[in-house]
Amino acid sequence: MSDPRNASRRCLDRGQFDLVAALVSYPMGFLSDRISRRDVLLAAFAVFFVAYAGFALTVNVVIVAVVFVCYGAYRGTFRAAGKALASSLVPRELRAGGIGWYNSLVGLTQLIARSSPVCFGITLAVRPCSSMEQFSQWSASLRS
Repeated sequence: MSDPRNASRRCLDRGQFDLVAALVSYPMGFLSDRISRRDVLLAAFAVFFVAYAGFALTVNVVIVAVVFVCYGAYRGTFRAAGKALASSLVPRELRAGGIGWYNSLVGLTQLIARSSPVCFGITLAVRPCSSMEQFSQWSASLRS
């Protein structure tokens, strides 16, 4: 039988993650408007790497809590800057559909990533943006 303290600890970690992601999203979106979206995404990927390395290398509860904060920062940054980048890759008249496509791809890759975070984590981070570029090229070919 599982220890109820573990369940409450997981809820606390998840809440901490969601709070950080929410608090980081706007400032990182604003930053991606001011500097290169690519640079903001690269910084997010660096934080992602640190977070997953932390998950893999520690069993210390305090460090795991700090790593969840890092992961929340990654998620908030990736969502804000990733959507901004995706919307800039799609023609103006297809922007809403393009963002919907992007969100669908992110959701599907997250579903796949949950089965093996180490193997699919990079796919979660990289695939939606390249798919947006492909969608943009495909939709442009339809209009031609």
